[in-house]
Amino acid sequence: MREIKFRGKRIDNNEWSYGSLIIEPNLPEFSSIYSDVRNFSKSQYLIYPIDAKDGRAIEVIPETVGQLIGLKDNKKGKEIYGGDIVKWLGYEAAFEEGMTRQIRPERIIVVTNEINNWYKVSNIVNYSPTRAEVIGNIYENPELLKGDENGM
Repeated sequence: MREIKFRGKRIDNNEWSYGSLIIEPNLPEFSSIYSDVRNFSKSQYLIYPIDAKDGRAIEVIPETVGQLIGLKDNKKGKEIYGGDIVKWLGYEAAFEEGMTRQIRPERIIVVTNEINNWYKVSNIVNYSPTRAEVIGNIYENPELLKGDENGM
């Protein structure tokens, strides 16, 4: 059975918190759940930490919340979450004049919280032994997404 776990950056110190996700809608007191859907956009996102000693959930920045996709990278055994950037040693070939030339020895993929993306990442991790590695995430390492002349 796959572990269900989330992470998010704390609003108080910008550190990662890992655990269960709780979304508390910002509804006025005594209002009906059906009253004003717009209030849900102002919801409070909380992570109840795995190692919580005081039993308190921690408020996190909603845009940084990512779910564990149930895989670890092949290099360090690091868990892979939505928002992570995974590099793998791929092989894309060009055939010119009877010769094979490697075009892109490395590629990256951004892990999203979409299930279809998880299948792509799963294929990379499972079928590229010792080749897939979490190299950062879109929140702390946006420069990794810029690319180079080879499309990396």
